Amino acid sequence: MAKTLFEKYGGFSTISLLVSKFYDKVTEDDELSPYFDQVDMAKLIQHQTDFIGMVMGAPANQYTGRELAEAHKRLRIEPAHFEKVGALLQETLTEGGVEEYDIQTLMSVVAKTRPDVIRD
Repeated sequence: MAKTLFEKYGGFSTISLLVSKFYDKVTEDDELSPYFDQVDMAKLIQHQTDFIGMVMGAPANQYTGRELAEAHKRLRIEPAHFEKVGALLQETLTEGGVEEYDIQTLMSVVAKTRPDVIRD
């Protein structure tokens, strides 16, 4: 029986570590960090860990967040910033030992969120 990506990469403990490293990169970036000035990062990291876990096939859907469009509406995210966040995620996954094919699978899911995340 084929493993899910969630099982292949060690479950929530690995995903949480990758998400934490990703947000370290994002919040260290001068263009992106202002989006996170008033954000509870521990809560966001848990939320994103649940979301990525769901995307990777976690056995129990832990994700209970708001709709993406509603959650990002007030942020007025620029297309270039969306792309930069995607590049940092891809870099983090690569550094974390995720295989290229699996990264592309995850990034295709991220790409589908674009209309709900960036501003009009």
